[in-house]
Amino acid sequence: MNTTVIIFLVVVVFVALAYFNYWHSHHFKIKEESIKPTVEKIFAEQGKTILRKKDFIRLVARSYSCGSKEALYILGLARSMSVVEEDGNKVKLVAA
Repeated sequence: MNTTVIIFLVVVVFVALAYFNYWHSHHFKIKEESIKPTVEKIFAEQGKTILRKKDFIRLVARSYSCGSKEALYILGLARSMSVVEEDGNKVKLVAA
């Protein structure tokens, strides 16, 4: 009986951890008002107004502590807010 209860509890804990991991990775929230200052800071730190898309995505992912998928999403938000322009493999900061 005790072995069954212990195994059941281990399975429940494992399922709970798996669900939390799934929920955490699929519920990425970003405040739109933080995008412009963060993007401007990224370009200022690099000392450039044009960055390669690959580098920009890596820097956004590092700034927001997220993966490349979420960084691409943030790039899309920045484009829709007219903070940056994307031209092929280049990302350009739009003058404020």
